[in-house]
Amino acid sequence: MKKLLSILSSLALVCQGATIVDACKKKQAASAGNRSENKDQLQKIQDQTMYEEKTKIVVVRAKELINDAQVSAVSSDENLLTASITNYNKEKGFFEVELLAKKEGQAKVTVKYDKTELSFNVNVLKRKSNEPNYENIENLKLHKSSTSPFFVNFSHPVKGSKYEIIAVDKSLVELDRNTGTDENGTGEIEFLIKCIEKGTTKLLINYENVQSVINLEIEEKDDQPNFEYIQDEVVVVKKTIHKKIVVHNPNDSTLKASIGDQSGITVTVGSENVVDGDNFKMYDLEIKGGDNATGDITVTLSYGTINAHFKVKVQNEPKLSVVGQPIVHEGSYKEFELNVENRIQYAQIDVEVINKNNIDAFSMNDFDLDTTKSLKIIVYGLSKTEEECTINITYHKEYKTQIKVKVEAKKQDPPAISGVNEGETINLSKMQGRAISIYIENPISTEMLTTDFDNNLNKDKLKVTIQGVKGDSHYTVFLISDKATFSGSDALTVTLKYSSASDLSFKVEVE
Repeated sequence: MKKLLSILSSLALVCQGATIVDACKKKQAASAGNRSENKDQLQKIQDQTMYEEKTKIVVVRAKELINDAQVSAVSSDENLLTASITNYNKEKGFFEVELLAKKEGQAKVTVKYDKTELSFNVNVLKRKSNEPNYENIENLKLHKSSTSPFFVNFSHPVKGSKYEIIAVDKSLVELDRNTGTDENGTGEIEFLIKCIEKGTTKLLINYENVQSVINLEIEEKDDQPNFEYIQDEVVVVKKTIHKKIVVHNPNDSTLKASIGDQSGITVTVGSENVVDGDNFKMYDLEIKGGDNATGDITVTLSYGTINAHFKVKVQNEPKLSVVGQPIVHEGSYKEFELNVENRIQYAQIDVEVINKNNIDAFSMNDFDLDTTKSLKIIVYGLSKTEEECTINITYHKEYKTQIKVKVEAKKQDPPAISGVNEGETINLSKMQGRAISIYIENPISTEMLTTDFDNNLNKDKLKVTIQGVKGDSHYTVFLISDKATFSGSDALTVTLKYSSASDLSFKVEVE
């Protein structure tokens, strides 16, 4: 009996095991079925707008992770826009799609994650001279478990522009105050970066229709007070600037600033403007230039037991002038050189066009990054006008000059006749006709090719006719010989004429 019970128990366990295995297989099959049938595997992607000849990164995120998922990105029009995957994080289920806009128009991008496809539209706008711009940051370093304020200042801001800052890897970074509208058109954005884990990722700053990228590296946590990176400054004689100083992991210490026994500037810590964050303090530092230009002055910042240093240079006011001819033609551009005496590194350069129907203009440099290189302003003629057109140029948000130009009718190189060589001899037989193609470079709409050859005078020898209409760039010259023969010194000369072009002559012999 015990033996029978033992056998029955074993059979029960085997059956139970078989049932469990079968159930698992069914569950796996169901899971696989759900995976293939799930049409909502990806988070929605908004339609995009960007300028031609620019790049933009779009992040594609899976709602549920599939370890062996294959990904792809395809543009509906490769001649207008390309889409390529530049970074795929399989473990976290997201990938970056880099869009490269080639020309104005609309295209659709389709992305695929495993068996799920999702499409979004991309509207590519024609480039404009004053697109907003903020230089990419290649290597921003912050510490794990820290919260840092970050300031962005776009050149050529657009009032009412929407902005959004996106962390590509959200497991490493949280952002606060990262969406909004530039209500006043200043281009200034302040947001908070909360570093969660050690690693590297990108922050994508979308403003109006442009994108800038910050490459962020998060290092191990540092519990001791430390200064965020401090950049050197330039201050103009008798002018005042304000500088933000950020201390991470603050304690009860007080920020102090000193210049030792040096002179030329006054530095004051604005205690009334201290901002207390989660684990940082932000101070306003006021720096006032003295009465005279100086070399570099070292400022020492002290906070408890830590110190930091940066340099301040006092210089005279920038003086602006523009070099270039004050005339531009329709459909062409002219380059002007912006001369700045006492240049300031990183100074912003803004260009404002007053007569937008007649001219366009932009600076080749949004910021004066390299003060050893020349600064160029490009002015493009749109339409002729008798009025003088004005372009306002602002340097470092304060120092101004103007370019005044007139737009004249489109300048065109003079027409030229081609198709046969000057002085060339064309041989015909008696009673023969030949068609010769003649081309006009830079044709004039009101003019056409002519000849001074007299058919009546040479009616027994040669007849010359021209087929074409005014403004054509191609004409056909027909040469029709008669019964007479002539050659050598008796050869006939045919001269072709076109207004403002040099005459083209060739000889005809009939044998």
